[in-house]
Amino acid sequence: MSSNASIGHGRTILYGLPNLSLSVVHIPMALYLASFYSVSVGLQFGLVGLIIALSRLTDVVTDPLIGIASDRWQTKIGRRKPWILIGLPLM
Repeated sequence: MSSNASIGHGRTILYGLPNLSLSVVHIPMALYLASFYSVSVGLQFGLVGLIIALSRLTDVVTDPLIGIASDRWQTKIGRRKPWILIGLPLM
């Protein structure tokens, strides 16, 4: 496949389909989480937004670092499986 060849809509949809089950849980949480922390916990709405934004900004750094490490780290069970096992409890 050449570098300018189109992947196609079908493959793109199939690529993103496994994330659908996570989105069903994460999107409502993202919508109501800030309101919950602000109203129920008593944090200022701006502070909640800042904390959520900072957590997303840390992903800008950690996601590529974990990707590079998982590309280069070879174990007996494979390159990706240890990272999946480490991340599973955190998820």
